Amino acid sequence: MIAEILEALFLILAIFMAVYLVRHYIFTVTVLKNVSRNRELDAVTAVEACPPQVLILIPAHNEERVIGRLLQRITELTYPKEKTQIIVIDDASTDDTGKIAKQYSATYTYIKTIHRNKKEGGHGKASALNAGLKHADGEIILCFDADYYPQIDFIEKLTREFADPEVGVVQGRITVMNEPQNTVTRLVALERIGGYGVDQQAREGLGLITQFGGTAGGVRRSLLERLGGWDESTLAEDTDLTFRVYLAGYKFAMCLTQNVTRRQLKAGEIIGDRDTGGQRDICSAPSNTGLTF
Repeated sequence: MIAEILEALFLILAIFMAVYLVRHYIFTVTVLKNVSRNRELDAVTAVEACPPQVLILIPAHNEERVIGRLLQRITELTYPKEKTQIIVIDDASTDDTGKIAKQYSATYTYIKTIHRNKKEGGHGKASALNAGLKHADGEIILCFDADYYPQIDFIEKLTREFADPEVGVVQGRITVMNEPQNTVTRLVALERIGGYGVDQQAREGLGLITQFGGTAGGVRRSLLERLGGWDESTLAEDTDLTFRVYLAGYKFAMCLTQNVTRRQLKAGEIIGDRDTGGQRDICSAPSNTGLTF
């Protein structure tokens, strides 16, 4: 009896693996076929005569180790500053996140910091994003987690995809900044390559549902407001928004030429959870070296 059960389980597992391999093969071939199209997109260098007004929302809870690095990088972006607005939502932080963000706000007029106390904040990432959305002036809303590091021309390439009026959301690719460091960082980098470099791109090429990652991407403000903003009742606000955008009849685009790096933890370097207002992931303190891009 036990042998029969084990045989059945093995057969089910074998079928599952076979289906997965066929799926991944189809996805890989689809991406390879689209390489030439992606290279043509890379060659497009024309700048729109009237770039859209952009708002970057940065929800942050206890992000003192990384928030300064991101804000400094944002000041180096090549998108017109008069077309850029940055709002840092200090979501009931108990460290120096708000203080660091406020220093940048005092220096750069296009950076604004919203401080939420314990009563107002701490209700999840979606709640923090909605708080920032209330102060928005931009046509395109971009989202960044505090531990990300964009290329300097990130906004130009991302907003270019919105030239298609049917596109509601654009997602950039995410890579690991310290990939060669150790086994953990290499494995995470491999997962990112499979997720963004194969899975997401193949879904787009096959006309399947691709997903907004919740960071390093953008959405039309008019669409977001029509949908009622982010759903604060769920921790998976990115997946929820993905399906609501599709149900509203809009398309999803991948910005295939654009990467955003994120520094992954090192083995043995875990220092606790990074809490982005209810959404947690394990991270580490960034090094002051090796931040080349």
